Amino acid sequence: MKNKKQYGFTLLELMVVIVILGVLSMIGISAFTSSQIRSRDTKRKADLANFQKSLEFYYNDYNSFPLSDAEGQIICQTDGTVCPWGEQFADEKGTIYMIRLPKEGSGSRRYFYISDGIDYRVYALLENTEDSGLITPGVATNCAASGSSVDCNYGIASVNIMP
Repeated sequence: MKNKKQYGFTLLELMVVIVILGVLSMIGISAFTSSQIRSRDTKRKADLANFQKSLEFYYNDYNSFPLSDAEGQIICQTDGTVCPWGEQFADEKGTIYMIRLPKEGSGSRRYFYISDGIDYRVYALLENTEDSGLITPGVATNCAASGSSVDCNYGIASVNIMP
């Protein structure tokens, strides 16, 4: 009998290829996840920078910043009306300072505004704990007014104070 040569892959060769593909896909997934985190944090920073500009416009009109309530929201009108995050930021005269205040997409993260009219601070919680702009690198701290707890690790403030 003649010995026929068989063509194909051995089980060992197939297993090596599967392991290599698995490792490459895990590297790709982790890179994609970290880029999504950086993208969301970049949006948070841009939202706060735009909000900061609207606060400066408000200050130009009233010579003070809008006050804050205990929940970290903006009291945008003199009658005590609150402008919630995600809604329009306008005064009682109808002046629109921001068409839509920034709002977090997730329920667990949100912005927190503190102001006494003389200065302000706005805080957020970034997902990337290695970001260069963090208040306390690697640590989330309580940035809320007394009595409540809001974790944050990033903040902006008026030019006369630090976040």
